Amino acid sequence: MFLLAEAGQLGRSGMNSFGMAVTANSLMSTDDYVPISHTTRTGIFVPVEPKPVLPISLLRGMFLECAHLSEGLVAIDNFPRHVSNNLTVASADTTGFGMCLEITPDRVYKLCSDVEDAYIVHTNHFRHPGCLSRSDIRDRYPGGSSWFRHQQFTKGIHPHRRGLLDKSKIISAFSDHLSYPESVCCHPDKNPIDSVISHYPGYPSRVPLPQLLVSCITLAKTPSPSVRVRHVWEYLNLFTLRVPLKLRTMSGVGSS
Repeated sequence: MFLLAEAGQLGRSGMNSFGMAVTANSLMSTDDYVPISHTTRTGIFVPVEPKPVLPISLLRGMFLECAHLSEGLVAIDNFPRHVSNNLTVASADTTGFGMCLEITPDRVYKLCSDVEDAYIVHTNHFRHPGCLSRSDIRDRYPGGSSWFRHQQFTKGIHPHRRGLLDKSKIISAFSDHLSYPESVCCHPDKNPIDSVISHYPGYPSRVPLPQLLVSCITLAKTPSPSVRVRHVWEYLNLFTLRVPLKLRTMSGVGSS
């Protein structure tokens, strides 16, 4: 069973013909950075020497081009990135295996479920003790439903572990309405920006679309785009040489 809880994930997540699967959810840390020169929201231009990084969404495609889980994990660890993300990867080999990889620009934190549970759950905040105990970086998630969604969903499925979990029980766990409408079962909010958090920085789901478009246009106008492209392309070639990613036939998709 492979579940997608967000329509936009369909173009980036999936399974391949080798029985490998990947999906992801957003994480934010103070280790994240903008890899090119940019203008801040307050109008300050920040010059940055371009760094060889790739869009984090490409990482899932690289994982699915691998023939087995071990090769996929090498690709993930070596992927040049500038933002944090959580990848949930799985393999159908033998009895099945899955794990969560909390990724920051310079580290990968591994989370596995208890052996007897045979499931793993993740939301939008860091959970690995190694990351949470660091003093040099911190989780930038500004508080919200992620802090209780993990607990609520786990509470719904935990009694049915050890082979008792089926589709109806998963649907029931997803139907939790604590903190409606921003709950595990999320509903449209007619007034999503209230007086308490309307100006809180860094909460991505509450950024007005016009403001987001202005930010994207500003980023696109930063100096020396040819230099940025050249550096990224050169690093991509080096990365391909270090970790050969052979084109595979994707199950249900055709030739990639």
